Amino acid sequence: MTETSANTETAYRLVLISPDADLANTVTNAFQASKAFELQVIAKPAAEAEDVLRSLEPRILIIDLGSGGPDDLEALGACADALGAPVPTIVIAERCESALVRRMMQLRISDFIVKPIAVADLIRTCVQVLGSAGEAEKVEAEIRTFLPAAGGVGTTTLVLEAASLLNNKGLGDGKGTCVVDLNFQHGSCADYLDIDPQFDVDEIENNPERLDRQLLEVMLSTHDSGLNVIAAPHQPSELRSFKPEVVIRLLDLVSSYFENVVIDMPRIWFPWTETVLRGSDKLYVVADMTVPCIRNAERLVRAIERQVAPEAKPGVIVNRFEQKMFDGGLKRADLDGVLKDSFLGGVSNNYPLVREAVDRGVPLQSVKPNSNISTDLADILFAGQADEVREKKSLLGFLSKKPKRAA
Repeated sequence: MTETSANTETAYRLVLISPDADLANTVTNAFQASKAFELQVIAKPAAEAEDVLRSLEPRILIIDLGSGGPDDLEALGACADALGAPVPTIVIAERCESALVRRMMQLRISDFIVKPIAVADLIRTCVQVLGSAGEAEKVEAEIRTFLPAAGGVGTTTLVLEAASLLNNKGLGDGKGTCVVDLNFQHGSCADYLDIDPQFDVDEIENNPERLDRQLLEVMLSTHDSGLNVIAAPHQPSELRSFKPEVVIRLLDLVSSYFENVVIDMPRIWFPWTETVLRGSDKLYVVADMTVPCIRNAERLVRAIERQVAPEAKPGVIVNRFEQKMFDGGLKRADLDGVLKDSFLGGVSNNYPLVREAVDRGVPLQSVKPNSNISTDLADILFAGQADEVREKKSLLGFLSKKPKRAA
């Protein structure tokens, strides 16, 4: 059974799914005086609302998941499927469990509010969601995550070059590419580009919902090449495990405002690592041309497939790839034998180019366009893609150089 507010001169339809009468009354009272919204309440649990939802065309969907248990998570996915097309969705629940956070990221949920809700927060959230979803011809952000198989394999170099290649191939509409350095302790992305890291984790750690578009802009570093970077100041003496909600909120917001998101992951496995991997569109495990590293890359790929995201299909990029006819080291056939179908390709070893780019604080392409590194990496990133720009899709939201000291 559904109940509709008396507001008939509305521009946007909000649909609330909730068996909680008190919550329904609170939300109804919040929007009944607004001429911008029409509220429709489905007074049922999310698990029973799928059939009713099929006949509706909400501009924003608000789902009350109660305790957020396993059945509620299944119902959340069923409601998303019932709509047939992406719709900005706000989830309300009694608490924020890790399983719920993971599921919301998979479904690209726009925002999340913990009960008891504040009316002002809900209204502000709806307005922000509409602002994001209402931008003309918004594209679905593609999240690419790079995970090192060992220390010192050149992951940051590949992350920045991949981001530069994606940025140059973008839509040209100002949305661009954002690099997110999730190595909060020893991240190097800002150092490699000679920019100041601005992301203050301490400011939002205990209140992730404070992170909005305005605060994101303050904490965003922008390079002269056009790359946007989220990076935190170094904390070399302090190993901290931040709440998953901080990372999820950050990635949800970044993916709402950029065409491409490229993530530089730390080697250490944190409580939020699995969530990030599950929410990524493409996973790249970075290794180098050594036997222990190749073996570790193979183990990491299988662990991700078995324990984290069987559908993720992580691939291995072998950095500093060299193929010498009379060298006694690893050969291409050895990599194929160990990595099998997960081997995506090798990136050439060009240390002088990398060193110069890092010392100047610029992407590799600024030093030498179409270098062997750029060409090799582009072949991997764009394998199987047409030359034309990706088709635009609507987004469902889960944000002069100084000389540098030689590295």
